[in-house]
Amino acid sequence: MISTYYKSELYRQANFFLGMIITSIVITLAHNFVQYSKCGKRVIIREFILTLLFLRPVVDAYRISTNKSPKMINIDIIIEMVVNKGIELATEGTSIIIRRAHEEACRASEAFEHP
Repeated sequence: MISTYYKSELYRQANFFLGMIITSIVITLAHNFVQYSKCGKRVIIREFILTLLFLRPVVDAYRISTNKSPKMINIDIIIEMVVNKGIELATEGTSIIIRRAHEEACRASEAFEHP
């Protein structure tokens, strides 16, 4: 979707979505670091790679279905999935709502200026 915006020369929208994705990844990585800090560097690196490859939802679903989770984590695997989904919703959903409201406000101001 971002490449489509760049091809259509909608750089502002493309940069907005890119920023939204980067924000989501950074917050998820911070959560992973805190969550797996007691597990060692190898586990932290593995979780970082899973997040950077956008495999977090798949891994969460697998861990819940098999009831397997890394040892020494601070919270239950279901709660971890809910936190990950909450991060996605907060960073991506809220950003889209704000962008949509801004677009509507711009349209309304243009309609007011040019009746």
